[in-house]
Amino acid sequence: MKGEREFRSELPASIAPVELEFEALWRNYMRLETFDYLSLLTCLGFESSSCAPVPTFEGQWELLTVRRLGAFEVELDPFPFAGGRLELDVECVHLEPPDFGSAGELRAQLNSTQHEFRRTAYRAKSE
Repeated sequence: MKGEREFRSELPASIAPVELEFEALWRNYMRLETFDYLSLLTCLGFESSSCAPVPTFEGQWELLTVRRLGAFEVELDPFPFAGGRLELDVECVHLEPPDFGSAGELRAQLNSTQHEFRRTAYRAKSE
C-alpha cells in the first residue's frame, strides 16, 4: 500500500501538464473504456452493435459501430486506429467454473492452467 501511495504521489510530475487538464483526462479515460469494451467484445464473445461516446479526433466524440466478422474479428466504424487493420495476440486462460475460496486458490489455478494466445483482429469498415 505504501508503494502505491508513493507511485501516485510521484505520477503527476511525470505527465505533461496539458495531459492533466480535465478534458485530456476524460478523453484518456474514455479511450481506456473503449479498449475495455473491445477486449470484452472479442475475448468473451458477447454481442454488441455499438459503443459510445468514443473519442476520435480532438474535441470529437462518436458512436463506434461494431459488426462481428468472426469469433475474434470485428469491423469498427469509425476505425479508431492508424491504418485499416489492427491485429493483437491476446493471452487467454480458461478456468473451471469459479469456485475459489481465496485469492491464493485463484492464483494457483491461473498458474497451473495452460495459457493460449488468440489472434484478435479489428478492421475498418469496408466500403
